Amino acid sequence: MAWFVYSPEAFPGTHENGRKYEYIQVLGHQVILKENTWTKLEGRYTKRRFDSYLDETGHEDLFMAEEVAEAISRKYGFRGVMVTEALPGSDTCKQLEAESKTRNLTLRRAIILEFEQNRYHAQMTGFGRLTPTLFEVECYKLLGQNIPSAGFANENKAVTVSMPPELTELLKKLTEQLSGASERSGAAQPVREQVKS
Repeated sequence: MAWFVYSPEAFPGTHENGRKYEYIQVLGHQVILKENTWTKLEGRYTKRRFDSYLDETGHEDLFMAEEVAEAISRKYGFRGVMVTEALPGSDTCKQLEAESKTRNLTLRRAIILEFEQNRYHAQMTGFGRLTPTLFEVECYKLLGQNIPSAGFANENKAVTVSMPPELTELLKKLTEQLSGASERSGAAQPVREQVKS
């Protein structure tokens, strides 16, 4: 029986999305997939391996299409890569295509969320990257979201801090107590000791 593989994105990707060298690789084999297209797997795959540098003839491993399909599903299923024995165009394939797109969009949302969290931490600490990668830019475009600029989120904006009046009054009293205690003793005491007394 023939096995078919479907992917909502091309493997390898294009240079524009930063995925030029990303292939589907399982069991020592590379599979090239076109975007939104069912690709038929070969019936069997062979791979020659050598146990050591003394092994001149090597051993030939044989993998059937079913094994390759299962390995692809396990490794790349979260990205929306689907495998089936059904013929392209069938109802099963149409359902798998819809599921594939859903999984891929879920992954892209997670990628954007992770980038935005890392970007926030980079803004706060000064360590990390503020600009998205080409693949993250593609995710923003695919989901129809605005691509963030390289600067800080609060760049060129006035920042105002307002405190509740009760807190302002409490800080004022505490400051007066501290200044009065330091004048009496001649040196500043830790706040902890003043609060206890």
